[in-house]
Amino acid sequence: MKGFLEDKENIFGLLFHRAPNLVFLTIFLDAISGMAYAMIIPLVIGSIDLGGKEFAEVHLSSDTFLTFEVSRYEYAKLFLLIVLFILIAKAISRISMERVAANVTANLRIEMYRQLVHAPVFDVEKIGPGRIMAALTDDVPWLISAGRLFPTMLSNMAALGGMLGYLAYLNTDIFWFVMGALLVGVVTYQIPMFIGLRFMQQRRNFVGELHQSIRGLLDGFKELKLDKNKREDFSTEYLYKNEFGVRDANKASNIVTTFATTYGDLISFLVIGVVCFIFVNYHSVSSYEMIAVIMTLLYITGPVAGILGGLPQYIAAGVSLKMLNELFTSIPKEDFALVYEPAKSWDRISYRDMCFSYPAENGKAGFSVGPFDFEIEKGSVAFLVGGNGSGKSTLGKLITLHYQASSGDIYFGDEKISKENMNIYRQKIGFIYSDYYLFERLLGDPGPDTFRMVDKYLFELGLADKVSFSEGVFSTLALSDGQKRRLALLVAFVEDKDLYLFDEWAADQDPEF
Repeated sequence: MKGFLEDKENIFGLLFHRAPNLVFLTIFLDAISGMAYAMIIPLVIGSIDLGGKEFAEVHLSSDTFLTFEVSRYEYAKLFLLIVLFILIAKAISRISMERVAANVTANLRIEMYRQLVHAPVFDVEKIGPGRIMAALTDDVPWLISAGRLFPTMLSNMAALGGMLGYLAYLNTDIFWFVMGALLVGVVTYQIPMFIGLRFMQQRRNFVGELHQSIRGLLDGFKELKLDKNKREDFSTEYLYKNEFGVRDANKASNIVTTFATTYGDLISFLVIGVVCFIFVNYHSVSSYEMIAVIMTLLYITGPVAGILGGLPQYIAAGVSLKMLNELFTSIPKEDFALVYEPAKSWDRISYRDMCFSYPAENGKAGFSVGPFDFEIEKGSVAFLVGGNGSGKSTLGKLITLHYQASSGDIYFGDEKISKENMNIYRQKIGFIYSDYYLFERLLGDPGPDTFRMVDKYLFELGLADKVSFSEGVFSTLALSDGQKRRLALLVAFVEDKDLYLFDEWAADQDPEF
């Protein structure tokens, strides 16, 4: 199955696909603001009379503005208009991109949630929560931060293009020399950036492992608390190892990219030095051209530094985009019809030649269970009994339709479970597995009758003095294991399903329950 980002190979494509109008507005405003930015140096130089030795003579009109005498009034007015235009254009551009970034962030995560909700349980379990959480909490922010940087990069590129054009107008020999120097700089700049990319990829791999380690720390907190050797071994071999892995990869990538960015800045100043002290010895350059060229080259250093400084963020975002695509390409969508009409009545469930096989890993054949042939009468109680590793949990997930059988058939009455009706009959099943999750509120828009039923069961299950229920929310989930399971049973009863599966529910209950 294709990932939902797969057709967007870069950050720009992703943003443009999500909000074409706002992104186009951003491109337009940044392009013209960058060109306006490039006009400032020619305007300033053009306003100065370079004929005198000290550049002091003024032949342009003067006027008064806010009690200040302003020389070269026409130039000053144009200068002010350009600066105001740049300010307004950049503000609108950045506000637009912030809106795009905020919307894309939310939409990306919502699409991920939807993909996960409609993914097969087996595939989500195989990927694991650590890798999924890393995608949601690390990859998406990297994408969006690069998107927010897009207007600045575009404005810098437009300004750089404008200034290079002005440089070509001033002196073509210097222009071609500068273009050659920039080309050499860009090519050599790729070497440290390629090394930095490797470290960024290492960092991202460690992030996924770190999320898994943090989950282990929280889930196994009580076990680690009681055993110093276990705690130190887990901390050293998992938690610290991955944390230091992220740290070291971050430091290495930062060192390399900082070196590359500093090298980019150095190129600009080297070009100025070569032009001032070497180039002029072999080419005819007037004083006017020299001053204009030096001012232009100094002005160019800002856009060049901005572009080079933003590239590491784009490279990191590219790594995140690749990881997101790999993750969600690996999660198939269940090929079941999204139909939720009422199920047909049934009096028994039949399982005929039902088998399930786990996929092979590392050249070893996967574990298989089945074939199963049995029936469950409606209103009856059946027990699944077997040793550890015998396949009880797998069979349970087949019964509750979390797993799809590799072969065989399941019948609810005379209705065979198929892709067309799988989701219909799932709505009739409730369960409490050993790793159940208890939500703090009753989901599904319960009504007044449900509220009364909840109060009734709270009393019958001995929870009324611990938990209250108001406006669809339980007052607390800070309960003992047995009490939490009884509260889970209460929720299951209220949902009123046709088929229930309880995974050792009574293991931590008092005899009276």
